[in-house]
Amino acid sequence: MSLSAALLGYQHISAFDIDEDSVRISKENAALNRVFNSVRFATAGVETAIESQTADIILANILAPILMKNAEILCKGLKPEAGSLLVLSGILKDESEQVLSKFRKVARALNLNFDFQIKDEGIWSSLICSTI
Repeated sequence: MSLSAALLGYQHISAFDIDEDSVRISKENAALNRVFNSVRFATAGVETAIESQTADIILANILAPILMKNAEILCKGLKPEAGSLLVLSGILKDESEQVLSKFRKVARALNLNFDFQIKDEGIWSSLICSTI
């Protein structure tokens, strides 16, 4: 997802994964696509990768239990200005309502104004949280 963002012209992109091989392969693909200098790569989990940063857009392709465990970190990592986006994917369709409920609860607790949308494709769902 970070490489697509770079190819679309986004700047200041951070990409991370807990799997070293995934990070290595992403770096190789970034070099092949001539966007290596546009993306900062790290081997890290959500807890450490987002801790002191905020972003206009966060794209997280992680399984539902990990998304829910890190809901507060992900929400706090998003800039509060209207139009910021938190896009969560890697969610099985039958888990989407549970993920939505968790993120609604966290957003309320943090006084964040989000508009929530669920998009389904086959057995997968994405949750789009946009600040309003």
